[in-house]
Amino acid sequence: MSGCNQSPELGKVTGLVLVDGQPGASLVVTFQPVKSGRPAVATTDEDGRFVLSYTQDRSGALLGAHEVFLQTIPNFELMEGQSVSTPIDEKYQSPFKTVEIKPGSQEFKFEVTGPTETAKHSKRRVNPLEQEG
Repeated sequence: MSGCNQSPELGKVTGLVLVDGQPGASLVVTFQPVKSGRPAVATTDEDGRFVLSYTQDRSGALLGAHEVFLQTIPNFELMEGQSVSTPIDEKYQSPFKTVEIKPGSQEFKFEVTGPTETAKHSKRRVNPLEQEG
């Protein structure tokens, strides 16, 4: 066998995304290697759980440091029966955390927030104690 087709070593990665303490459904979770390489991606289920995939046939992520991003799925891209994405603050679409992937299995828990009142109301500050009605 040729050494050219050797597969890189991966760490198995599972996790949970909570948005304001509740499961984050239908969110795209991306682990982008800091140095270089293919990102690993997953979509959370309705319970906020995910399993990263390196390729269609291999689960896991490259070993080493990764930056983590979250994105919502536009409603028109949802598959039949898939839950609508839980709204998240747009700051999580940029790297919000760096994690280290090691050989073997590891689980991560990301606790994030939903959209801020500023984002919801086009920069208008709202007192969170006031009820809109």
